[in-house]
Amino acid sequence: MFCQYCGAQIPDDSAFCNACGRRQQTVQQPRRQDAPAAYQQAQPAYQQSMPGMKWHKFLAYFALWLGALSNLVTGITYLSEYDTIQKVYGGFAIVLAVLGVMTAVKLIKFKADAPKTLHHLLLLSVVGSFAFTLWAAGVFSGYGIDFGDRDTVAALLSFVISLVIVLINKSYYNKRAYLFTR
Repeated sequence: MFCQYCGAQIPDDSAFCNACGRRQQTVQQPRRQDAPAAYQQAQPAYQQSMPGMKWHKFLAYFALWLGALSNLVTGITYLSEYDTIQKVYGGFAIVLAVLGVMTAVKLIKFKADAPKTLHHLLLLSVVGSFAFTLWAAGVFSGYGIDFGDRDTVAALLSFVISLVIVLINKSYYNKRAYLFTR
């Protein structure tokens, strides 16, 4: 059978389209030669009501995997250092790598808790990296924050930008929550 909204071919007993994620109505589907006509009729509704999924695909199939690989390499590198703070951050980076892979798989499978898992991963990454930056800068040692230091300002700016990205992702996935039902 074919999706009523995007025209993609899907298994006959599918409740959702694998391509666009829309729930299928239980009506008789057209035969294969009739599919283009059905696609033409359904296309305007699809364009008006279905939000795009390009960002989701980018995150699930590329960005989270690249981030996991980067965190794994960083973690292994930092674990080989002698400084305690670097070893702690190395362990943290490896945990983020594992969570990144788990999150990507959940997003790919449209698991119900995938958006929440993504938000938690992003927040954990932002807060952990920020804390490490402050710790490495000596803030927790009693030196305080030196706003004249370029690295401190860069860390604060990165933290703010990362929080904005978390909020944007939250909004993006809130609009698509109905897709994550498995």
